[in-house]
Amino acid sequence: MGAMRKELLRPLRIAVFAALAIPGAMLAHDYLTGALASPFRTIVQETGTWSMRLLVLGLLIGPLRDLTGWQWPQALRRMIGLFAAFYAAVHVIAWTRQYGFDWPFLAGEIVRPWLLIGTAAALALVPLAATSPGFMHRWLGAGWQRIHRLVYAAAALAVIHYAMARADARGDGGGCGAGDTGPTVACATAPAQPWCSFISCLRRLRSASFTNSSRSALISSSVPSSRSSSELRARLVARISSSSFR
Repeated sequence: MGAMRKELLRPLRIAVFAALAIPGAMLAHDYLTGALASPFRTIVQETGTWSMRLLVLGLLIGPLRDLTGWQWPQALRRMIGLFAAFYAAVHVIAWTRQYGFDWPFLAGEIVRPWLLIGTAAALALVPLAATSPGFMHRWLGAGWQRIHRLVYAAAALAVIHYAMARADARGDGGGCGAGDTGPTVACATAPAQPWCSFISCLRRLRSASFTNSSRSALISSSVPSSRSSSELRARLVARISSSSFR
């Protein structure tokens, strides 16, 4: 049974590796053939989305194992995590290249909250990828488990970064959503959706109320009231009468 499981696990690993490499291979092909209208922008968006997807997918393996008792998905977890780190690295490199490696400009941009969160998520993946080999697991012992708890923070920060980046790209200032990126991203960003939608509604309501109040003030200031018109007419008639009978 064990030998049979190993025989099945090897082609499964190859198939999963090929499936995870397909998005990167397609991006590389489109970039080299000039098929991308905004190459670095597209690479930034696609690799960031895939990194987030794979982080969430890797976290789902533990609950799946606990619910079903299957042990074979655990053997794929490291590969999924390494691909998440790979796409995150390409994401960061493409973002810096998009601005021509202008480091002073990038340093000024990175103070934005969603970029700080994304940077923190990318940095959290560095020790995870560095300690993923088996010899590092044996060398670190119990410390390996503590280091790899960073994956929870990395996944949460990646989801928040994605949601805030989507909102910034739309100029919404606080809303977010999965948009038309498909059910996988919609599920991955579900934890951030209620909060971001709430903030978006508040901002829109505040903007609408400000517009309505400004419009009402403008109308009231430009159109005189009936009382003011009557007073003006009475004063005008009195002045004419007094001047004519003097």
